[in-house]
Parts: sequence; C-alpha cells; structure tokens
Amino acid sequence: MTLISVRDFMRGLFSNPYFLLAVTMTFWGGNAIAGRLAADEMTPISLTFARWVGACLICYVAARARIHNDFAELRAAWKPIFVLGSIGFAGFNLTYYWALNYTTAINVAIVQAVIPVFIIALNFAIFGQTLRWLQIVGVAITVVGAIVVVGRGEIELLLALDFNRGDLIMVGALLLYACYAVGLRRKPTLHWVTLLFGMSLAALVTVTPFFAIELIVGEPRWPGLVGWLVIGYVCIFPSLLAQLFFLRSVELVGANRAGAFINLTPILGSCMAIAFLGEQLHVYHVVALGLVFAGLAVVEKFARKDA
Repeated sequence: MTLISVRDFMRGLFSNPYFLLAVTMTFWGGNAIAGRLAADEMTPISLTFARWVGACLICYVAARARIHNDFAELRAAWKPIFVLGSIGFAGFNLTYYWALNYTTAINVAIVQAVIPVFIIALNFAIFGQTLRWLQIVGVAITVVGAIVVVGRGEIELLLALDFNRGDLIMVGALLLYACYAVGLRRKPTLHWVTLLFGMSLAALVTVTPFFAIELIVGEPRWPGLVGWLVIGYVCIFPSLLAQLFFLRSVELVGANRAGAFINLTPILGSCMAIAFLGEQLHVYHVVALGLVFAGLAVVEKFARKDA
C-alpha cells in the first residue's frame, strides 16, 4: 500500500462516524475499568489532574507547530473553548471518578445508559431539535440492551441493586457530558488538534485549584505501578483519541445520533473482558448486543439530516 493510499484510507476512517464511535465507546468502556483500578491508589482529583497534564503534554509535543500557528485563533476563541473543556473534560471526569468511589461498576453502567436521553432532551430544550418517534424507540431499545448486559440478563439482580449517593453523583456527571455534547454545536472553527489541545488545557486549568487544595489540606496518595498504567491509558485513549473521535462524530452526524452509540460502551467492555480476561460468553451478551445494534439501526434508518 502506497503512502498516498494509506493517507486516503486514514482520511476515510476519520470520515466514518460508525467506526469512530465504535472505537470511542471501546476506549470509554476501558475508562470505567481504569477508574475502578485507580480508586485504591489515587483520589478522583489526582487522577483527573494527572490525566489532563499527560493529555496536554502529549498533544503539544505531537502537534506544537500547528498549535503555535493557530495560537491567535485559539486565544480569540478562549471563552467557548474554556466552557467546553471545563464542563466536558474536567467537570465530567471529576464527578465520574468521584462516583466510582461510592458505587459499583454495574450501577454506573446502568445510570450511564440514560445519557442519550439527556442529550435528546437538552437538544430539544435549547435548540428545539427533535427526533422522530421511531428514533426515540430505537434509543429506548439501546437503553434496554445496555441494561441487559450490565444486569447479566437476570431481573433479580437488577431488582436487588442498591442505588446510592455515588449513582446521584454519576447522574450529575452525565448531565455535564450531555451539556458538552450539545454544546459542540457551537464549537469554534479551529483545526481539530488545536481545539483538542485548547479544551484539554482548559480542563487542566479547571482542575488545578482542586488539586492544589487537596495537596494543602489532604494527604496526597502517589500512584504505584497500577496507578501509573491507568494514567497512561486514560491520557492517551479516553482523553485524547476518544474525545477527538467523539468530537468528529458529532460534527458528522449530530449529538443525538452520536449519543445513541454511548450504550455500546458496556457491550464493548464485556467483549473486551471476554477477549482479554478469559470471561465466558453468555446468551445475555448476544441478546444485549442484538438489542443495541437493532436500536442503533432504527435510529440511523429514520434519522433526519440535522439530527
């Protein structure tokens, strides 16, 4: 394959929202696991601070020429960039990791299943944007599919769940990310790497005072080997690549349709556990996967061009 054909292939992937969203949800599925692994080694504030320090450094080193070239435009558009970065990157991750300290992964996955509903509601409330009824049915089917996999196909397990303050914190995190997803409609017209760096820097600026206060009044916990591996993962995959791919997907298909794919996250997380951790494939995995893909097919089949 020639260099030109490789570039064309990569451009094609970057213009394919379904590929981008599938990869994004895979990385986010791993983010929940990473957050739980880090809970015993780092505070939510420390992990979020380390995450965005790493993301900023990686982004700057990889694209400093482009960032310097676009600096005047970046400075001119700092207000919307700061709002998007502080809400979608810093605010969401702080509350997300905070919630994981008080609740279980299964509770988080169930609560997370409602984020497409939040995005649809905010798009309607702010922009008057609606979905067709069949699309709403499709979103509902994806929610059911996500609940089936996290509940392991057992209604008794779901009924026995004990929701707690961690789940309420998670609802707050999801509202923040829904606001971010809807707000991307008003994002500045900058090169994607400049925009990503700007929002990552905004997230770092937002979380730094919280980290400073924690250092002064608390007892900082320095990560061990697992903690550093988690930091490396969240800096590269959920932070930079997943956020870039989600941003591009919203640009291609809109927040409503992109948001519906979020219910792939627990499904793909389960697939990773089967592939890499030796967990067993069960009937409920297949049923859940079928439900989510059926729901997404309905959403896409009846999509409006502006949805």
